[in-house]
Amino acid sequence: MAESWVALLRGINVGGKNRLPMKQLLEIAEQRLGLEDCRTYVQSGNLVFRAPAAQRDGLDTRLESAIEAACGFRAVVLLRSAGEWDAIVAGCPFSAEAAAEPKQVHVFVLAAAPSPDAVADLASREFGDDRWHLGPHGLYLHTPNGSGRSKLAASVERVLQVAMTARNWSSTLALQAMLHQA
Repeated sequence: MAESWVALLRGINVGGKNRLPMKQLLEIAEQRLGLEDCRTYVQSGNLVFRAPAAQRDGLDTRLESAIEAACGFRAVVLLRSAGEWDAIVAGCPFSAEAAAEPKQVHVFVLAAAPSPDAVADLASREFGDDRWHLGPHGLYLHTPNGSGRSKLAASVERVLQVAMTARNWSSTLALQAMLHQA
């Protein structure tokens, strides 16, 4: 039986690099991989689709390879099920801040768990008003002065040494709604 999934692409359509129109992403997903009910959200690489749970193993790398074959660059793909996405939403420690200013709260979806030493390194740094929390489903970030001015947002991937991609809370909730419509 098919389940709902979200594939988050890291680093596409940023600053004119790694251009991937969402129409092309849909064609890759549907025609090359046979994914069902494919839909995208905004231009930053959010693909919601349906596929059997048995296809999960290696689906992220198959999508990465298909993008590379079609576009000439490799985009990191982070795959989460609807249930995993629900856990990301439920695990947000900044829910009051997210309700008040959803573009100031972000979730970073990580490709792997960071090392304890890397987490300790992040904890030892000063980031002004920015606050973060590493949960079992991702790293949550509250940037009251905006993510564009956040030293934490700019350095978190380098410090934790893990591939990741971030979505603001508005996008996080929009993807959750799409997952439950699929």
